[in-house]
Amino acid sequence: MSHAIDIDGVHEKLFVLRNLVFASRSYASEENIASDIDYGYGFFDDYWGYLKVILSNYIIEVSVKMRMIQEHCGNDEDLTEFEIDALNGMSIGAIKEGKFDLTLRESFNKVIHSKRATIEFIDDESGKFKYWDGNFNLYGFRGKEEWHLELSVGCWAKSVASYLTALEDNEKTINLGQDWS
Repeated sequence: MSHAIDIDGVHEKLFVLRNLVFASRSYASEENIASDIDYGYGFFDDYWGYLKVILSNYIIEVSVKMRMIQEHCGNDEDLTEFEIDALNGMSIGAIKEGKFDLTLRESFNKVIHSKRATIEFIDDESGKFKYWDGNFNLYGFRGKEEWHLELSVGCWAKSVASYLTALEDNEKTINLGQDWS
């Protein structure tokens, strides 16, 4: 018996994550984030706080649920094929420190086991405002070895959504949450 997992809710979180990546620059421009107008008003602090909480919560929730879904699916060889298709040549991030293969499964594990997470902002070309760069930096240890993964949220969310859709389309999640399974 597995837990019942709201798969539509996972898709929703992935949709919101991708939109946050695409909206960051426009929102920061519209709200004058970290601009001369912002000084003393704390708009940047508010934006950073809201963004970091949403990113953390959604990325954690998606990662935990996806790992649980993978456990439900077992060691099916199809899962590797579905992941390769979902990645479709995209890079879901960059390994800045440490040695590991960057698969979707490993990205979920890194989210779950990270000890620190940060987001960074870059200056608009005009220098008038700052916006989130679309990456989520995760840091941790595997044994005594430090690692740092810069997760590209937009590509990651797109790949995870494609992977989850493949699991659904191929009936890998059909009995998820059923008490009789």
